[in-house]
Amino acid sequence: GSEYLVEYVRNWLVTDGRFTDAQVFGGGLRVYTTIDWNAQQQAYDSIREVLDRPDDPAASLVAIDKNGNVRAMVGGYDWAKSQVNLATGSVGGGSGRQPGSSFKPFALATALSEGMSLNKTYEAPGSMTLKLKEGGTWKVANYGDAGLGTLNLVDATVRSSNTAYAQLINDTGSKPVVETAHKMGVSGDLPEVPSVVLGTGSVSVLDMAAGYNTFQREGNRIGPTVVTKVTDAKGRILYQAPTAGEQVLS
Repeated sequence: GSEYLVEYVRNWLVTDGRFTDAQVFGGGLRVYTTIDWNAQQQAYDSIREVLDRPDDPAASLVAIDKNGNVRAMVGGYDWAKSQVNLATGSVGGGSGRQPGSSFKPFALATALSEGMSLNKTYEAPGSMTLKLKEGGTWKVANYGDAGLGTLNLVDATVRSSNTAYAQLINDTGSKPVVETAHKMGVSGDLPEVPSVVLGTGSVSVLDMAAGYNTFQREGNRIGPTVVTKVTDAKGRILYQAPTAGEQVLS
């Protein structure tokens, strides 16, 4: 299951700008990665064992440690059938996938950074038509049209209420939420529209792992890092990955 990873590293060497094609393809470079091969094998096995039927959906997996190092990257089920790396979105030749409700915490982080209290409440009916500050209306519904009563921001997150979060992004604005996601590690293009809070934009698995790692690091963003060091044949360091993070949230 490492073919996707090897291709990712090769593509990074070619597109990074630090190395010539002659260096990359001519031999002599020593490339050090962050991959834990035991974790890589477990990640690959977990996909193969769960999605073991011909009509099962595709899957990918990325595991990042607290230092931003990618410990495992599985880009797909079978390299022989598809060379599109599902873990890296457009970088891997694909288009990304919609993150759904896993995108909501970026809106929550935005609201808190704007000074909103976790105790702020919203009515969370099963469905509603919301008048948008940005113009127009938006009809939105909870999963199964479930009415959830009055929720503060903590409970709205626990219950993953679409109607509550629709009102939240209407208060914060779409652009600040997209900016927060980008600051936290989501590199893909995201639409600056209210529905982005429900995960209608396209992201990569790597992006989401990187963004959530910023939460784990209490607002300090680092990585994601796959290549830690590159040397020439004589051991001279040509590239060293940064080890310092950036505080992007309080």
